[in-house]
Amino acid sequence: MRIFLASLAFISLPSLASAQLGVIQKAYNPATGHTYALLEESSWTDAEATAIQMGGHLVTVNDAAENTWGWDEFNWLGSGNLWIGLNDINQEGTFEWANGEVFNYQYWHWSEPNDLNGVEDYCCMWGWYAGNWNDFNDLPSGWGPWHGVVEIEGMYAMKPLPGASGVSNTFTVNGASPSANVTFIGSLVTSAGIGVPGCPGLFTDLGLPIQVLGTAVTDATGSASIALSVPSSMAGRTVYIQVVNLSLCEVSSLASITFS
Repeated sequence: MRIFLASLAFISLPSLASAQLGVIQKAYNPATGHTYALLEESSWTDAEATAIQMGGHLVTVNDAAENTWGWDEFNWLGSGNLWIGLNDINQEGTFEWANGEVFNYQYWHWSEPNDLNGVEDYCCMWGWYAGNWNDFNDLPSGWGPWHGVVEIEGMYAMKPLPGASGVSNTFTVNGASPSANVTFIGSLVTSAGIGVPGCPGLFTDLGLPIQVLGTAVTDATGSASIALSVPSSMAGRTVYIQVVNLSLCEVSSLASITFS
């Protein structure tokens, strides 16, 4: 295979979540098979924007077990509140999940939702009432800190950071199975129908030639990172990246970056 990234330097790095807001904590829920991340304090809209960057959305709570798991995992915040994906932004009183799933399960506090002052369109697990749900405005004052909980389903390749040529860049995957061997691959072009060796019926979105960028083992939350030294000659060029789990025959979403 032709190598298009020269002088690749592989070093061990802790798994990082590369997004607009910082990640305080990550956890893997074996009952759902999904990865969850607790973000630093923010508004609902900023938390959802970061969730999309990470390959997911603010958490969709489908049943009591998932609600209990999420609250128990992240309620060390004490009186803090956890943003979830539920909202009625599009139409008052018609609640929808940010990821588009059907709204079935609910766990409202007995007095909620009430759309106080006509501005409460964003929902949370309410810290004052042990995770019962409440609707609030985008960033309420008082009532304790506000942190988003991201839910990621399936492997998601992140854009490398800092996205610059001539320096080391961190390539990250989220949402994989814990303790899995994953392979980062890349190409200068995309294509359809390039099969993955040893995995009949599994195809990448990359075109030939495909370069193996490196391998890593995911942590307990299903994340892994590698570092690559990107040469200055890559400035202005676009690279497409995916991550493959050969043992489970899974391939991640497609990420792309035009290096500065």
